[in-house]
Amino acid sequence: NECDLVNEPTDPVLTSSWSTIMIGQNALPVWCGNGEILMPGLNVCLVGDSILDNATYVPGGLSVIEQLRQRLAPEEVATLLARDGSVLADVPAQLQDIPADATHLVVSIGGNNALLEQEVMTVAAGTVIEALGHLSAIRVEFRHEYRRILRQVLRLGLRTAVCTIY
Repeated sequence: NECDLVNEPTDPVLTSSWSTIMIGQNALPVWCGNGEILMPGLNVCLVGDSILDNATYVPGGLSVIEQLRQRLAPEEVATLLARDGSVLADVPAQLQDIPADATHLVVSIGGNNALLEQEVMTVAAGTVIEALGHLSAIRVEFRHEYRRILRQVLRLGLRTAVCTIY
């Protein structure tokens, strides 16, 4: 296999695949034609909810952690700390379980928080502005909590990718 040094995070091949988690301002991973990513001592930790802990939702298929492990070299590690059903408040406990040799962190969280707020759609409102006010209050609280969690994540000093799928 021929491998190339990747030093542009905007590489279209990489930005369309899971390998983008290896790309950061200072990262220089080696990208091999077979999809393998080589970076000595790599330990990618996945934190969050079922977007990353999705084995239940892909019976007979490959979960996110399995796909990631297939792309890593044999000596490299992927650690699944994310748990299906987790909400923002669960992330600090997941962060405490990050191994000392972690090099990268991938975070996807927030969908279950949104699901917990779906009752807002049934709250009576006399006007559109009143209804939007209910939604705005939820957004403000979510934004505050999400930023608090991201600050905790970034304090770890790991190369971090945040999935914003919603």
